Amino acid sequence: MNIQLHKNARTTPAIRLGLQSQPESVSDRELAEAYHLNRHTVAKWRQREGVEDASHRPHDRVCTANRIEHRLTKPRTPQTNGMSERFNSRSAEVLATTPFDSAEHLADTIKRYVKVYNQHIPQKALGHSPPLQAMKYWSQKQTQLFKKCAYNLEGA
Repeated sequence: MNIQLHKNARTTPAIRLGLQSQPESVSDRELAEAYHLNRHTVAKWRQREGVEDASHRPHDRVCTANRIEHRLTKPRTPQTNGMSERFNSRSAEVLATTPFDSAEHLADTIKRYVKVYNQHIPQKALGHSPPLQAMKYWSQKQTQLFKKCAYNLEGA
């Protein structure tokens, strides 16, 4: 059986289960000494219902709750660098060429740019389609991967 723990894990599922099965009469401090753990770690695992690692990042929790597989691309590869550099340079150009009267004006400009980027600017990696159009296409072809439909909505 292959157990995958995050890089800072000090406990295994078996240890976590052992901590959770201890009666309340045994203090966190006693268990920490017995298992060679920090008492805060002991307290955390005694409060949880399961023995699986939980993410501390809100984005990962939302993905998990909605059964979304969160995939990460390899950083600093030519493909991801090029895509992010193009996006950053386009964004920088918009920001550099637009005089802003207020924070609201800046926020509105960014919202408009994101809308234009997602709905109108074709991306080579998406078969020369804008991101929203590609999402709509994928949602029709592979319905099992989507819980919601892709709409032309503003904001996040």
